[in-house]
Amino acid sequence: MPAKTKAESPPPLDIVLKALVERRTVLDKLDDKLSALIQRIESVLRMQVSTRITRVIGEEDEGQIECLTFGKQDGRFMLLIESGFKDHNGEISINNCTPLLSTSRETRTFVFAEGHVEQLIRSAHEQFSEQIVMREKALVAAEQIANALGPFSVSVIEDSIPSFSTPSDPSSDDDLPF
Repeated sequence: MPAKTKAESPPPLDIVLKALVERRTVLDKLDDKLSALIQRIESVLRMQVSTRITRVIGEEDEGQIECLTFGKQDGRFMLLIESGFKDHNGEISINNCTPLLSTSRETRTFVFAEGHVEQLIRSAHEQFSEQIVMREKALVAAEQIANALGPFSVSVIEDSIPSFSTPSDPSSDDDLPF
């Protein structure tokens, strides 16, 4: 029978706490560097991308979905984490949108460590191509409608607006054009 060895006792709590402080300091520095890089990436993307691009980064059985998006919020393009639901037609309804810089450190780490930001940027070319096709289609439809309506002239519109210069009873709707 092998001799029983005495189990090592855990290190004293003050040593554990000191190690935690050291590791927290390392984590904080790494997170600060990642946040600075996110700001730099967003700045460069704003010069390259002028429309919304998105990538699904998580999907659950109940239809809940999470996306990484480069899109506009509060008048400024930025990286966003959007969550919502995918309906039975595959359409995504977003019900929560958070700037990546305002998400948890774990979320920021996840989107970079798992390659989602890189894949979002790589997919931009394809998404732009799809958006160009849709805009060309929209332009054709708009031109057809505009041509069907005939020539546009401000004087035609001004001539069709009724004049309200005659005094009337404010309680009466008799002079309203509809």
